Amino acid sequence: MAFTRQDAERVLAGERLSAWAPDYPREGDVHVAQWIVQGIKDLSRLPWIPYTVIDDGDAGDWAVVGGAGFHSPPHDGVVEIGYGIAESRQGRGIATAAVAQLIDLARLAGDAHRISAATGLDNIASQRVLAKCGFTRGEDLSGDEGPEQYWSLDL
Repeated sequence: MAFTRQDAERVLAGERLSAWAPDYPREGDVHVAQWIVQGIKDLSRLPWIPYTVIDDGDAGDWAVVGGAGFHSPPHDGVVEIGYGIAESRQGRGIATAAVAQLIDLARLAGDAHRISAATGLDNIASQRVLAKCGFTRGEDLSGDEGPEQYWSLDL
């Protein structure tokens, strides 16, 4: 489901919706909300937008548990993705399913020939998600938050 301006305003206002996991939003979700409200993220460029991630739960008790999406539309045929899941819902395959959906969206759009992603060198769980989804490991990069591992998937 698209991460809307209304969602962003709720996150920034500190609202708590009953449909949100107790530990949602995460820091990354707050950053995306800020970018949406500031107009840095263009929500009109479908499918190259941020999305909320929903977990159906064990007993049908669905909840918004994180975010996944594209950093921007493709540039020279390459599009970068990012994702994050609330700690309380990690380890259930939710991130893997979200990344798989992003891959499907990129393939359907047809504007990209490669998807890239970066993980912290110590973020083994995220590296496993990307490997399960067919990404291959590339070079180490120095990112804003420290050293990162680069990953890519040719479409």
